[in-house]
Amino acid sequence: MVHNRISNTTNGFFVQESSEDRLQRLESDKQSLMLQVSVLTEQVEAQGEKIRELEYNSEEKRARIMNTEALLQKVGVGVCPILFKLLQKTHPGSFLS
Repeated sequence: MVHNRISNTTNGFFVQESSEDRLQRLESDKQSLMLQVSVLTEQVEAQGEKIRELEYNSEEKRARIMNTEALLQKVGVGVCPILFKLLQKTHPGSFLS
C-alpha cells in the first residue's frame, strides 16, 4: 500500500510524495550527511595534528629560550665584576669603591 504525504519543500510549495519517494529522499539526505560528517572528521583530525605539532614546537622553543637565559645568566654573573672593575679604572671616582 502506497501512502501519500503532503510536504513543504524549500521553495515554499507543497508537493505530494509517496512513502517510497520520501524514504528515497531521506536515504539520500542520510548519505549526504554521512559524507559531510566524514569530511568534517578528517578536518578535525588534521587540525588536531597541526595543534599537536604547534604545541611541540612551542615547547621546543620554550626550552631553547630557558637554556639561553640560563647561559646568559651564567655569563652575566662572570662579566659583571669584570665590567665593574673596568669602569672603575676608566672612570675613577664615578663609582663607589
